[in-house]
Amino acid sequence: MTAWGEDRDSREARCRSRGAIVFAAGAVLANLLAHGCASVPYDRGVPFQDEALVARLVRAAAEMYPPSLRADQVVALEAGGRRMDHFRVCALARRPDDVRLVAISDFGNTIFDVVRTPGGTRIVKDCPEVPRRWLTEAAARDIAVAYLARPSPQARLVRHDDGTVGLVEDLRGGRCREFIFDPAAGRLTGYIEARGNRLVYRAAFSGYRMAASWPRQVPGAIDVTDFRLDYRLTVQVLDVGARPLDDKVFSERP
Repeated sequence: MTAWGEDRDSREARCRSRGAIVFAAGAVLANLLAHGCASVPYDRGVPFQDEALVARLVRAAAEMYPPSLRADQVVALEAGGRRMDHFRVCALARRPDDVRLVAISDFGNTIFDVVRTPGGTRIVKDCPEVPRRWLTEAAARDIAVAYLARPSPQARLVRHDDGTVGLVEDLRGGRCREFIFDPAAGRLTGYIEARGNRLVYRAAFSGYRMAASWPRQVPGAIDVTDFRLDYRLTVQVLDVGARPLDDKVFSERP
């Protein structure tokens, strides 16, 4: 059994060898990354002020994960109407911006190994079947959004018709990002990026449960949709735990 009750037969049935995974992913993504995808409208919400609520939500997001962590997960990729086989991913993340992402086949072989730091993204182990653009622009970025990106106390508060609230921050190039919360539970449920009135990126967090290695409720499922690169990533989080990580983790081969 895994940390959250997944039996070995179920996991192995969903995990395939490196060749099956990366060949399919590479063939589809190479076409998709070349063409992109139209975005969807962005609901800006209604601005309002509540300093106490902002402080509570910022604190809840900051305390959601340890500042230095390891996350074990099973990832599936859906693109162009096709769903790729699941594969195991180990993510190492350290605030504010360091990420190492290692994809592993069911035989224990490394499929790819990507490091992202404030200095840029570096491919430690390449996989010819997976386009470099996806590895450098998407893979590590998705992990950073899930485990590192958090709102600042200066974020603007907005309310949406569905009852959720958002903390909005401006980014460069006319873009903005919004952290979406269930205000009653004080729980992060989503993250979006928009350019003007168009949504270009969305991550949804659901299935909160206690992690085996961290005394907090964390999302058991993360769904990412990138409307620009035209893919959907589905992440089943197996476990999250605090792990001291020094600079060598993000600068050297394992």
